[in-house]
Amino acid sequence: MPAEVSQELSIDGATALLSHLRKNPAHLRSAPEDLARQFGLSTAFVQNVITEAQRPRREVAPVLTQRLSFEFLGKIWNFFRDQIKRTFAKPMPFFGWSTAFLVGFFVLVHFGVSKAQVTPGGPGWNDVANFGSVTLWLLAQGACYFSNGKVRFPLQGGLILWVLLTGATSGSIALQSQGKGEAGLAEAVWISTLAMFFLSAFYVLVFSMVALLGGWFKARNLELRDDEMTRQELLERYFELQQRLEKGNTRARVVTWLEASPTALLFRRYPLPVTVAFFATTTLTADFIVSLGNNPTTGPLTLSMFVAIVIQIALFLVRFAAVILIGLLSPAIGSAIWMGLASGLTMYAVKWLPWFDHGPRYATAIPTLVIYGFLCLVLGIISGFAGVGADLQKRVVREQSLADNDPATVLAEMLRIQWKLSDETKDICVLVVDAAKSSQMKAEADPLAVEYSFREYQLWLEQISGQFQGKVHSTAGDGAVVAFPDCHLGLAAARRIQTDLDHFNRNVNRLPSPFRLRIGLHIGQVVGDLDDVEFTEVIDIAAHVQGAATIGGIAVTGAVVKDLPVEEFLPLAKEIDGQSVSLVLNPRED
Repeated sequence: MPAEVSQELSIDGATALLSHLRKNPAHLRSAPEDLARQFGLSTAFVQNVITEAQRPRREVAPVLTQRLSFEFLGKIWNFFRDQIKRTFAKPMPFFGWSTAFLVGFFVLVHFGVSKAQVTPGGPGWNDVANFGSVTLWLLAQGACYFSNGKVRFPLQGGLILWVLLTGATSGSIALQSQGKGEAGLAEAVWISTLAMFFLSAFYVLVFSMVALLGGWFKARNLELRDDEMTRQELLERYFELQQRLEKGNTRARVVTWLEASPTALLFRRYPLPVTVAFFATTTLTADFIVSLGNNPTTGPLTLSMFVAIVIQIALFLVRFAAVILIGLLSPAIGSAIWMGLASGLTMYAVKWLPWFDHGPRYATAIPTLVIYGFLCLVLGIISGFAGVGADLQKRVVREQSLADNDPATVLAEMLRIQWKLSDETKDICVLVVDAAKSSQMKAEADPLAVEYSFREYQLWLEQISGQFQGKVHSTAGDGAVVAFPDCHLGLAAARRIQTDLDHFNRNVNRLPSPFRLRIGLHIGQVVGDLDDVEFTEVIDIAAHVQGAATIGGIAVTGAVVKDLPVEEFLPLAKEIDGQSVSLVLNPRED
């Protein structure tokens, strides 16, 4: 019976754990038993929180899209796209009627179309039509599986295809073998069934990869959507999760076989030794069966030959399944690829042993190198795609756990949101500049001169700020709010603005009145990028302090004064927003 996290959850303990891990992310590497005792929670619950919180998130590049500007063509495209989506929404019915249409087309071509040759000795028109129809059918199947992004559909389609192909070929063989012995007929049917199995298996393999790619693109789009969430949306998401956790309407997540089985635990602890031991053993076993000499390429099929062939096929399937399992159990897609390559290299290394007609001479032969080089590549690809499937399955399980209000998953998601909201917490020096009596300046001037001069004024402020690593957060007609990495750069920019103002008034300003500026500086913590923050007290305080500055002067808060011990300031008697305020004694550059 799979292990489950306890239904009972201490909200206080979980909240305390959340706060502790947010402040001490390094403690995620602590033993879950210690954290469980510290906060009065179950060890399994804490382990699930740690596992989910450490789940890597990929950086997803933004997707560039281009839209057609022709409305009519856009409507046609949207119509066909919607129809295709509806058709692909039910993969197995689509597989059924598309396959029936293909079979009907074959019958039509075979009985109703002329078999005239396209060129003497070349393929007939019916051969070209059959090839084209099969190609279109395969492309349609691939598009359907890609759209749904689920491996179970190509698995179901491959099983149905095997049954159909086996029935068709067996019937054809039976019709062509009338009057022949039953032994030869049984052998032919068995070989045909085996061949159709491998053909269907190839179909499943290829289209399973296509389905995994489709699921991968879907997952990337979801992650892109998550990364583009605004701070307000993240806050809404956070408090929604908190409300769900406090209601206690939870259902603990069931630990899957891939997470807790002895096989999974053994592989994750010793991945390379387990892989090498398994593939070396199965390869030696297969070589031993071949060496028995009961597999001649000609002659009637004997019982011993049949048993040997069945064992070899079984070993092939077991190794194929093991490669897929390795990909599923690997911690990352890159690890899955390397383990797949290690599987092929292990099978090749066995060929160096001087057993079963092998040895260094056989292993260094060109055909052997080509075969096993190709095998390593194929196994690496298969294992890598299995790793993609495991990654997608983990996401599905996580999303389902969130939907079921699994307390560990919900708490881990809250923790990740807290980290995302606070991972850019930093001290920012905010400069607020304002033009004194700007309304009077505009009222006394020509509107065009006002438009030109204030526009140039904004560009001038932005240019000077950029020279000191400043980033303009917002602008208005009268001033600007600029963020600087530290107070040294902020004060240097403020002095440059006051120093260059005379030059701006003489050479750029087209108003009859000169610009006269007040500047305020304050430093404080901002969570996230200043452009993404809906509200921050740092800007408000800097704006209020700016009002205390004299015209042509610079006012700063006590926090700025502490950061600039070598500068000279004149303290003011009053406080603003609980902050002491001082004037810069040298507001211009020397």
